[in-house]
Amino acid sequence: MKKFLFLLVTMFTFLGHQANAQQIGVNITSAAGNIGDTMDIPVFVTLPPGITVITSCQGAIVSSNPSAAEIVGIIPSASNITTVIVNSGMCIFSSSASPILPANGLFLTLRVRIANIGCSNFTLSPTGPASPVEFVIGPNLVFDDLATDFNINTGTVCSHGSCPTCIDFDAIQVVSANGCNYQFDMDYSFESVDCGKITLVSETWNFGHQGGTGSGQVINHTFPISGTYTVTATVQFITGNGQLCSEQLSLDVTVQGCNECLVGPPSTLNCKKATGPVGGSSSTHTLSWNAVSGAVSYEVQFVYNDPACCPGIIATPTSTIVATGSTSMIVQTGACYSWRVRSVCANGAKSAWSSRSCTCAYYSSDSSSGGKSLTPSDDSFEAGQVRLAAVPNPATNNVEITLSALSADMMLAQPEVFIFDLAGKVIFSSQLNVDEAKRVDLSDFEPGTYIIKAVDGDTILSTEKLVVQ
Repeated sequence: MKKFLFLLVTMFTFLGHQANAQQIGVNITSAAGNIGDTMDIPVFVTLPPGITVITSCQGAIVSSNPSAAEIVGIIPSASNITTVIVNSGMCIFSSSASPILPANGLFLTLRVRIANIGCSNFTLSPTGPASPVEFVIGPNLVFDDLATDFNINTGTVCSHGSCPTCIDFDAIQVVSANGCNYQFDMDYSFESVDCGKITLVSETWNFGHQGGTGSGQVINHTFPISGTYTVTATVQFITGNGQLCSEQLSLDVTVQGCNECLVGPPSTLNCKKATGPVGGSSSTHTLSWNAVSGAVSYEVQFVYNDPACCPGIIATPTSTIVATGSTSMIVQTGACYSWRVRSVCANGAKSAWSSRSCTCAYYSSDSSSGGKSLTPSDDSFEAGQVRLAAVPNPATNNVEITLSALSADMMLAQPEVFIFDLAGKVIFSSQLNVDEAKRVDLSDFEPGTYIIKAVDGDTILSTEKLVVQ
């Protein structure tokens, strides 16, 4: 049986691959950090020339001093490598599918947390007397003798210790304040007695509101509205022995006198329909609303197929928001929708939404279908006054449509009935008197679902779903 050597080499004292083709190499990276840091330690494996697949493997990577540095996780390089934690070590097992090593030989990554001052060595070890380290890379190539099959060079993880006191952070100074406009200064100095030569990395700010960040020792900042904000200044630096450290100071700032935008939404929404032919099944609406003092622009939200405004339409509602600097908007669509408006202030603040309004009712000639197209208006819908019936339903050859008034006092000018497909195209239309049965031939209808609407002028009286088989 051929035997190979398993080699561990640190990143900082990397050993060259052995010339002997009967050896496997495993290389563990060394690292250093501060107490509390969690870092990823790569583990590389070098297989004999021409071999890239590990059939199975087992063993543990253990920490010689878990109180200084402990293993808290593992990231396999191949998705079919599974792992379990045994005490302080990592047991490594491949599944029935053989893992293929990446080109750089990365086998796995140890996630290590530095727990205390000191160093810990990480090395390959058996999981127990009955479970030796074992790598199989072929039907007959088994490596299970640490003394001869593996050459291990352990990785070392050390802590720098806690960051020393290297900075005298006196205060966050408010240099000037004018309404929402402030200037701040980090008042600090470095003390290099215990820190050696200090290298400044960054000076950053967080002003306690969304998007409120910046950098530099002295900074100008504009707050969005009046209120109390927690301003935090952070200085990050590297000490003479290579430690990355930081110091932080916070100050509560009460901002007053902002020229903020405290406005409401528009109170009046109007929808004006187009008249005459517009072609196809589309329609043109002019939406408008009252101007709001203090608003510099507006946002309009459309909810297409909104059940509150589009009874009988079974399509899924979709929403979109459109920004505009005007108090009116032209909409061209054959769809049914609801809409509402909110005001936008110069500082980006937005008012609440207005009440929701439904699209205006729409009639137009439709030369392509020979009928009419209608967009319903929930503003004029009078539910419960009429009943629309379609018999039979589902229907095959024909359907009989009846409109019944539920109130003796109800007066209708010129009721009509429309049948739409789910795309909104008018398939059939006709006058329909109250208590009259209208027989509709379905021989030209494709099997599917349709929407029947009874209307009187601009008023939708009732809606019913029709299934044609």
